Amino acid sequence: MIFFLALALSFIFSGNFLASFPKRTHQSLPANMQALLDDTLVTKVNAKVRNGLKADISFLGLDMKYNDGTLKVCEFVEGKNASALTSEAMVDGVPTRLTAPYWIFFWHYMSQFDLPVWYVGKDPQKDVTCDHSTTLSEKLYWDDFLRVGGRYASSITELKKDVVFLECLLYSQEQREIKEDRFAGYQGLIIYGYRDDRFSEHSAAIASFKKKYPQFLVLDAASTPFAASKKRTRELFEGKGLEQFRPRWGLHKKQYNAELASTILKNLKSDYVVIKPLNSGRGNGVIITHREELDETLKTIFGTKRYAFNHRPKESSTYDYWKGDKNKFFIAEEFCESKTISVSDQPYDPTMRMFCIMRYDNGMIYTTILPGFWKVPPKSLEEEGTFTEKHKTVPTSNNKLRGIQILPTDIQDARVLLKKMLPEVYLKMLQHRL
Repeated sequence: MIFFLALALSFIFSGNFLASFPKRTHQSLPANMQALLDDTLVTKVNAKVRNGLKADISFLGLDMKYNDGTLKVCEFVEGKNASALTSEAMVDGVPTRLTAPYWIFFWHYMSQFDLPVWYVGKDPQKDVTCDHSTTLSEKLYWDDFLRVGGRYASSITELKKDVVFLECLLYSQEQREIKEDRFAGYQGLIIYGYRDDRFSEHSAAIASFKKKYPQFLVLDAASTPFAASKKRTRELFEGKGLEQFRPRWGLHKKQYNAELASTILKNLKSDYVVIKPLNSGRGNGVIITHREELDETLKTIFGTKRYAFNHRPKESSTYDYWKGDKNKFFIAEEFCESKTISVSDQPYDPTMRMFCIMRYDNGMIYTTILPGFWKVPPKSLEEEGTFTEKHKTVPTSNNKLRGIQILPTDIQDARVLLKKMLPEVYLKMLQHRL
């Protein structure tokens, strides 16, 4: 049915209809911003390894502990779901006011390909506030998206009615079978703006779409399973050369016993231990405790009555979160600190958040590192508060604690380390899809 509708459209509107579509207009980025896109690392995948890999593009954030040349990855964040934050970022050494997660870079990155791009989600033009005072339109750099030819649909159902989508279906019927490992031949890129890990209807909709329309790329197809799981993220760093980029960790059954604390401490060899749920977000359930208090902490969080609970509550919670965590296991991790930074003359232990675009195309991995910023905990190292409050970053509306600029030397060092690590980690994500 869709094919015949597309065929009809092509005859009815041939010639002058397509000319009415928004044209891609080239607008140069400032030189320092373009320099980041140009500074893309290209890594060739071994011929034996690339067999069966599919083309992919992922837009990722990384939360990391960084301390003068050492970098520990805490978790991956999907760029499409990352919090919006307008602040000054160092871009190729130049202070530039931008809104994270820096979609402006992604739109201009995609303009190098002859592929239509659809954003499927809430309508950004309705000025919906997504994070604090930032609108969804501002977060997505919507004007830039439209300028490079982007298209919008409110749902997968509406996407299937889009005229350009129907034209793409018609074209795909006429051409030869696509080569799954190459961008060339795919009909477009779909950015699914809904959190499909939260609601079953969203998850089912995108899963069904991928199965029915394999000729379309879906953003983050390879990386989503890892951004949604702290366990899978840590497993990516197994192997010689990669273990240095994550804290020591262990997976344990979520059931208290008298030997649990000693087992964890023997494995981690750390004075402080970070306890984490497998798939929470926004710092929920993350507890940092001293080795002498570990046993009592485990007894407290695993000995309480359970109740139904959203694994991503709107307001961040710590101990109460464990009352509703449904996983059978949890993660215990060594405590790692970043270099201390000063904010309003107060010392903080921050977390570095940086973004990247990862792409696999025809046997090559392309790594593009975007800007980043420091996140800080609600309490400084000198304030009264628990150890967790001084070392765990959580969402906050206090602007002085949001989007702290990273020094050029630190961001450059982090970029070098990420280029060393990300291609190999991304390859593991790609292999996971096989």
